[in-house]
Amino acid sequence: MLHLSAEQRRALLLPARAFYLHGLTYYHKGQIDEAKAEMLLARQVLEGQTDGDKLLANVLNSLGNIEYYREHPAAAIGYYQSS
Repeated sequence: MLHLSAEQRRALLLPARAFYLHGLTYYHKGQIDEAKAEMLLARQVLEGQTDGDKLLANVLNSLGNIEYYREHPAAAIGYYQSS
């Protein structure tokens, strides 16, 4: 990864993947606030991309799970529908 140019990293969606994976790690460790922050960063990166629809769907689904865990069903449903 260190040998890739910034353009190649963007093309491979590496920043978004990194935020997503960090978010999953936090989620599975029970650090829900940190998980949400990472997932929101991943979503922000992906919304500006033409590729990455599958990853964006996974991020939105994860955000739905986080909101469901936090007992915010309306927000969870919104994320699930968006994914």
